[in-house]
Amino acid sequence: MTNLAEKLAALPVRSLSLGYRTIKLVEPGELDDAQSGYARTPDGESLDGDGPGAWQRSWVVIGHDDLADPIFVDTADADLPVYTAPPTGKATGRRT
Repeated sequence: MTNLAEKLAALPVRSLSLGYRTIKLVEPGELDDAQSGYARTPDGESLDGDGPGAWQRSWVVIGHDDLADPIFVDTADADLPVYTAPPTGKATGRRT
């Protein structure tokens, strides 16, 4: 996650308004904490899985929108595609 934290730190903005929705990125030093509730429980238990809709090990939360939906990247892809998921925590596969 260090490389991802470096990429986040290099971004010139921490939030972006799309007119009807705002995306706020986590601070690079908070990247690990941002995984709580998605990749793992607050106690550190893994929440990733292999089934449809399950949180994937390669997904890393990098922010949230103003509806509290997570914004995450897929680190298995070198292009780091960005996705969002509804509050249920299940990924929709919508590419943003």
